[in-house]
Amino acid sequence: MDGLKLFFLEDPEFADHEAISKGYRNDVFVNVSKNLYNVRVYDIVRLQQDFETEVQEYGYYSIETNLILVKEVSNEHSSIQ
Repeated sequence: MDGLKLFFLEDPEFADHEAISKGYRNDVFVNVSKNLYNVRVYDIVRLQQDFETEVQEYGYYSIETNLILVKEVSNEHSSIQ
């Protein structure tokens, strides 16, 4: 995919450490063909925790828009090939 670029709003070092410990990151933007999308990046552990909590509290799970599931939420794993 030509023209695909990632942007992060937060300081890369601090946000990367915080994102790994929390299992999600919501300050990620992807530019695709001159369109900018705010994506939610989650690891499977965090997604499962959120799912179980919401199902228990509300009886259903409403998934985030533009959710991307990754092995680990870190800048190291953020390159798009």
